Amino acid sequence: MKKFLAVLVIIVSFAKVVNAEVLTLKEAISIALKDNPQIKAVTWSVEAEKAKAFSVKSRYYPRLMLEERFMRTDSPTYAFMAKLNQEKFSQSDFMIDSINNPSAINDFQTSLKFEQPLYVPRLIEGIRISKKSIEVSSLKLKHIKEKVVRDVLKSYLGVLIAKQYVQVAKKAIKDIEEHKRLAEVRYKTGLGLYSDVLRAEVALKDAEKGLLSAQNSLDTAKRMLALVLGKTEPVDVADSEINLTLKGIKDYILSAESRSDLRSMRKALEMAREAVKLEKSTFLPEVGIGGSYQLNDHNTPFGSEGHSYNIMAFV
Repeated sequence: MKKFLAVLVIIVSFAKVVNAEVLTLKEAISIALKDNPQIKAVTWSVEAEKAKAFSVKSRYYPRLMLEERFMRTDSPTYAFMAKLNQEKFSQSDFMIDSINNPSAINDFQTSLKFEQPLYVPRLIEGIRISKKSIEVSSLKLKHIKEKVVRDVLKSYLGVLIAKQYVQVAKKAIKDIEEHKRLAEVRYKTGLGLYSDVLRAEVALKDAEKGLLSAQNSLDTAKRMLALVLGKTEPVDVADSEINLTLKGIKDYILSAESRSDLRSMRKALEMAREAVKLEKSTFLPEVGIGGSYQLNDHNTPFGSEGHSYNIMAFV
């Protein structure tokens, strides 16, 4: 039973390798840029930074508040104020007894308020920092994409090299099998020793072991390529070779100087400097305007027996 299970596992594994998806280098790079887990994670990070930037920027938008409240009171202060707001104040309300012991009064108050920041230094610095943060995340994403493309190329070449090792191992087996055949012929004709046959058999077993090792390495290389592509099954390569163009030294120097990871670090340094400015900005004054329009009624919600407004500026 154990032997049967072992054979079954080998057959299933072999079937998976045989049915491996075959891709060209261009197709592999395209899939990796779309499905690689690292790229997905950093892409979501960029989107999160954009959402944070919008949240910070939105604090500069005007704020509108609509409120309806009801109050019933016999407090001298609030009753006096409610009658004034409802524009129901009369001469009799100046009587001392009416002021000290007013009857209970209802007040429906409708308010529409707004606030508009005009100059908020900490928000200005916060917006700058959020923009820098988006730039840093975007450069990190670019760096990850470059790294993934490089990993795809290395893994793709790894599969090609592993295939060559398999071919070499197969050729070695054929050569050794021929050597063994000749050794057996010489032994049977009395022109050779039996030890030559035994040595050929040992060499053949070693070559078969080498072929098995090469095939395992090929399977591992295919799985490594699949891992970079964000896949779970082995991936085979369609190209038999890759032609890489060698450029001049100046091109590589320029590429090194414009590396996205280094640019990301520079932007992170700029962001840290902006963070220092943000801390200093908390000591600066903030300026804004605001106002409200108010309706008051003793009987009806949203009623308008009395109405008033106010406009203000604040520092």
